[in-house]
Amino acid sequence: MVIVFWCVALCFYSTSFAAYSALLPDQVEENRRGTVSGLVGLFNPLGILFGMMVLTALNNLSLTMKFGAVAGASVLGALIASILIKDEPIDQYKTSEKKSGKIYPSLRAYPAFTWAFLTRFLVCTAFASQVYATLFFMQKFNISQEQVTGIATLNSLIQTIGLGFSATVGGMLSDKFRKQKPFISVAAVLVAVGVFTIAVAPSLPIVFIGTAILGIGYGSYIAVDMGLIARILPNKKDAAKDLGIMNIAGQLPQSLVPVIANPLITAGGFTLFYSILAFAGLLGVAAVVPIPEVPKESEQEKTT
Repeated sequence: MVIVFWCVALCFYSTSFAAYSALLPDQVEENRRGTVSGLVGLFNPLGILFGMMVLTALNNLSLTMKFGAVAGASVLGALIASILIKDEPIDQYKTSEKKSGKIYPSLRAYPAFTWAFLTRFLVCTAFASQVYATLFFMQKFNISQEQVTGIATLNSLIQTIGLGFSATVGGMLSDKFRKQKPFISVAAVLVAVGVFTIAVAPSLPIVFIGTAILGIGYGSYIAVDMGLIARILPNKKDAAKDLGIMNIAGQLPQSLVPVIANPLITAGGFTLFYSILAFAGLLGVAAVVPIPEVPKESEQEKTT
C-alpha cells in the first residue's frame, strides 16, 4: 500500500509540476529567468529540510504520527499553492503558431532539447545520492536509529545553506552576464566533487564538507537550469508538454538510482555507489557542451 500510494503521489506531483514549470517561460522575462529559477529551485531542498526538522521535533512520537504531520503539512501546502497561483491568458499564445503535435521534439531539428534533457538527468542522478544519506550514516559510521535523524537534519541544513546561497547568487550572475552554460558546467563539476568527497570521507566532518560542496554545486545548477531549458524550448505552445518531458529527466533518477544501489553497495559499498553517481555528474558537463549559448540578438532585451 505504501508503494501504491507513493506512486500515486509522485504521479500527481509530476503532473502539477509540469504545468507549474510552464509558468516560468510564460510569465518571466528571459533576462530575469536565472534569478527566478534559482529562487524557485531553492524551495525543494527547503521543503525537505522542513520535513526533517518536523521529524526531529516529533522524535518522541510514533512513526505514524511523524509522517502524519508531514502529510498534513503537504496537504496544507498544496491548498495554499492552488490559491496563490495566477494563470492569466498569455498574449504570446494568441498567434498563428501551432502545436507541433509530436510527443517528443525532433532530434534532428531541436538537438539542444535532448542535450538539455541528458544534462538534467545526469546532474540529478548525481544529486540522488542524497536519498541514501540516512542509510549511509547508519551503515558507514554506525550511527544509531535514535541519533541518525538529528545528524541527517544537520547534513540537510548544511546542504541547504550552500544551495540557497549559490542558487541566489548564481541566478543573478547568470542574468547579469547573459550566460548559462559556464554556470551549469562548473555546477556539474562541483556536484561530482561533492558526491565523491562523501564517497571517500573517513569521518563525519569530511562528509559535511562534501555535502556543502554538493549543495553549492546543485544550487548553482538549479539557478540556471530552468532558464536554460525555457530558452531552448522548440515551441512556446508546447511549453507545458515539453517541460513535462524535462521533469522526467529530474524525476527518473529517483527511481533508477534505487535499482542500481543494491548491487553497487553489495559489490563495493557506498564508496563505489557514490563514485558511480559522481561520474554521472561529470558526464553532465559533456552533455551541456553542444547546447548553444544565448544568441547575440537576445542582448537587445537588456536595453529595451
